[in-house]
Amino acid sequence: MDEKSADRETLRAWIGRTSARLASKDFGTGELAQLRRNDPATVAGQPAFHRLMADRDRPIGESEALRWATLVHVMAITAAHGSALRSGEALAAAGLSEARFTKLMAARGDAFRDQLVLAARLLASKQIPIHWSDLADLLMADEADEETTGRLRFRIAQNYYRALRKQDQPAKSA
Repeated sequence: MDEKSADRETLRAWIGRTSARLASKDFGTGELAQLRRNDPATVAGQPAFHRLMADRDRPIGESEALRWATLVHVMAITAAHGSALRSGEALAAAGLSEARFTKLMAARGDAFRDQLVLAARLLASKQIPIHWSDLADLLMADEADEETTGRLRFRIAQNYYRALRKQDQPAKSA
């Protein structure tokens, strides 16, 4: 397994642990509210954020803090119990329009992080559980590795459009 693959597996494991922790009744409602409030830059200054980051195998650098704070912010917004859908499927199930989906997939940097927060708020309003791993991979690679981000965007788009297609097919009668 190469270093990038190992990093993705580590990220996925952390997302799984952190999602369960955020949805747990043991996680304080005040802490969860702090992580949901405001914006990722504010989240990065919250004690709850730093406690979650302490669970990582290696510390994050200051240059990575906004990306990680964005991830924690959207995970807190959508914290819920239930079987989580892959990113594209969840976005389609929430009714994210094709125009908004295209805007999310085309965005980079600050604009991408802003679109991600808007998508998380839509998912939360519709109570659609999401597994953040695909979008987290994209968030961490954004602006650093265009080849990887291109593959990730393609995979997310495939899942989104497959889910839309399933929604448009009439139910088969028995």
